[in-house]
Amino acid sequence: MNIEHSKRGVSLIIAILLLIIIATLAAIVTYIWITGYTQNTESQAEKEGKRIKLYVKIEGIQPYIDNNVCIAPSTPCSQGKYYCYYVWVNNIGDEKVYIKDLYVIDPTTKTTVWYSIYTSGGEIDPRTNQYLWLSIPCDKIVSGKQYLIKLTLKNGYEVYYLYKFRE
Repeated sequence: MNIEHSKRGVSLIIAILLLIIIATLAAIVTYIWITGYTQNTESQAEKEGKRIKLYVKIEGIQPYIDNNVCIAPSTPCSQGKYYCYYVWVNNIGDEKVYIKDLYVIDPTTKTTVWYSIYTSGGEIDPRTNQYLWLSIPCDKIVSGKQYLIKLTLKNGYEVYYLYKFRE
């Protein structure tokens, strides 16, 4: 009986040692995998950062009123009238950028309210500030509500700006 009792004790110790060894090996493998993954991600981001010299920012939005087609945001909406805006875009990068689209998005429903496509004339030279023309049918937006302005470039990059269309 004494021999049986000691065999149980030895097998229990061996089982515990095996569990400790397996857990340690799993931790080492996980550590090596995570550090290798983060280093690859950082080096890829550094490479892309050196390649990309595009820095575009929407500086602001300014209403344009001509009382013919473009009406003031405080004016009641009527058929054929638009709210018109200058969207000031600053290219503070080293390369010319090419504008593709300009969207007005309702952030609560995440739906596109209006968009403009720039097939020509939508280029901004390096280190210059330029406006883009945005005209929205007055029945498409609600005065006093915030909308997300999304600018897309032809290379796929996107720039966002939150704007409250004033009453």
